[in-house]
Amino acid sequence: MKKLKLVLTSLILALVLSVSVFGMLCAKETKISHASSLSSYSVSRDDMRQEIETILFEYVKITNRIPGSVGERQAAEFIKNYLSKVEGLSPKQTASVNGGVQEFLFENLINGKYDKSQNIIFEYKGNEESKQKIIIGTHYDALARNEKGEIVEAESVAGSAASVSFALAFAKALTLNNYKINVEIVFFGAGESNNAGSNFYTQGISDEQKENILLMINFDNISVGEKLYFYTEEVEDNFSKNLAKLAESQSSLIKKVNTINLCKTILQNPNELGLSYMHIAMSSDNFNFLKNGIKTLNFFAGSYSSGIVMGRQEFENHDTIAYTENDNIDYITELCGTSYITNMTELYEFLNIKFSDPNFLSELVAVQNQTNWFYAMFANQNLVIFLTVTVFVLMIIIFMLIHFKLTCKAYYANVEIEFLNSVVKICENMGGGENFDEEVPTQISKALAEDIKRDKAIRIGRKKKNKDKKDDNKSDNV
Repeated sequence: MKKLKLVLTSLILALVLSVSVFGMLCAKETKISHASSLSSYSVSRDDMRQEIETILFEYVKITNRIPGSVGERQAAEFIKNYLSKVEGLSPKQTASVNGGVQEFLFENLINGKYDKSQNIIFEYKGNEESKQKIIIGTHYDALARNEKGEIVEAESVAGSAASVSFALAFAKALTLNNYKINVEIVFFGAGESNNAGSNFYTQGISDEQKENILLMINFDNISVGEKLYFYTEEVEDNFSKNLAKLAESQSSLIKKVNTINLCKTILQNPNELGLSYMHIAMSSDNFNFLKNGIKTLNFFAGSYSSGIVMGRQEFENHDTIAYTENDNIDYITELCGTSYITNMTELYEFLNIKFSDPNFLSELVAVQNQTNWFYAMFANQNLVIFLTVTVFVLMIIIFMLIHFKLTCKAYYANVEIEFLNSVVKICENMGGGENFDEEVPTQISKALAEDIKRDKAIRIGRKKKNKDKKDDNKSDNV
């Protein structure tokens, strides 16, 4: 019994120690400081709002921005021209990127053919001495359908135009606010064709380059919705906790999404992340970075605060606007005024605080190992095995504890029963009464005392015999 107690104690101590160490590694607080004022920066909230509106009203004039189409190429040219005029930004130039343009072929889900598209990539060097950087991106193509499922012409404001306008305006704000961070701005083509642009982009990232990409920030459907949500990963770390605290203190519109409330589509086979489901917060271009082990931060608008949402939901009591023929400025303004612009200016202030925080990059570095561990588990599909083994060990420990408890209880119950049986037997043999309250010891009590002494002597003899046996074994070994 003592050996069993020793084994159980050792297992419990090992489990507690492992959990404690892991908890300290994951829960170690990262000290951050937030800018309390935005007045010291060149681009104010009103400046940002005006810039977003100016870009948006021009961009939506480019219609039919379908993946691989003439409209998409015109949109790419619009983006490139805007970024080229921003002082402080430079087009990326590599073996696969020529003058900020990265061309690629993709399988078009609309017509089943292979078409050509392009990513537009520019760079902002806020710290020439560092190789570390943050990527901000969004897809710029668009697709709208009517109730019959037919492709129709629409401005696609929620679908992509608002996200593009915000990303362009924020790229300009990078240089004017003089952030001390290296940023790569990427506009992905063919996003509405299984995120083909970001898939091609991430395939060209080497392992060494991945180490220097601290975060990918994605914007998709950020304008139309009751609130603006952000999503990082399924497992929460200090970075996402700090973002949630910042959102709670700085904004009533921005909120960390609870993935339990999102629609989780169960798949027959695990997806490329190793997960057995997908949800809206993982279905944009951030997905291709997630599966490559790069930390992401995805922003999207909607109504996902209560209950499990089936599919996309922008407002609880209104049909979805994105990807429909109603996705136009006039219709959106009639429905919700200019709140779709307010969402984006609120997002600018939120990001401005993080980008101006001198501890922003060190915060990301601190959680980078957590992120790598998380994705290593999912990419190799070992998490299920790990959880299964953990639950199995816990079940064994619980079973052993219950067995030990029941065994002890049964043992003492048997001792009590044997003792009572002995009393009854002695009473019968002695022919005495059953009055045990007499002050003068009777023959029965004397007999019981003798029985107890005899039992004690037997137990002492057994212990002495076992001790002598152990001493003999030690002597033999010597």
